[in-house]
Amino acid sequence: MSFSFGVKGASKALALAAVAAKLDEVVASQPAHEADRAQITATVETYVGMLPEADAGQEVTVNVNGTVCLAQVSEGAPKFITSVGVGVSAWLSTRTAEG
Repeated sequence: MSFSFGVKGASKALALAAVAAKLDEVVASQPAHEADRAQITATVETYVGMLPEADAGQEVTVNVNGTVCLAQVSEGAPKFITSVGVGVSAWLSTRTAEG
């Protein structure tokens, strides 16, 4: 299962809240991502935390993409991760009219 999304927020806190909302959508449509949600969230928080706070003319932009593959040896057996990956980009951009 894989996903990709981008969000913007007037502050780091608002951008992180937007990421959390998008991850809710991802997990709802792709339950396999419950397995790596905490790690994705920690990675996003680390990268956004490296930025200064946005000033009045800026916004925080975050792009996230990830993949997780689960396997199961037999019906009823526990599933396990066979591959996982996440990519995160975070930057300050000029605030847009809708931002």
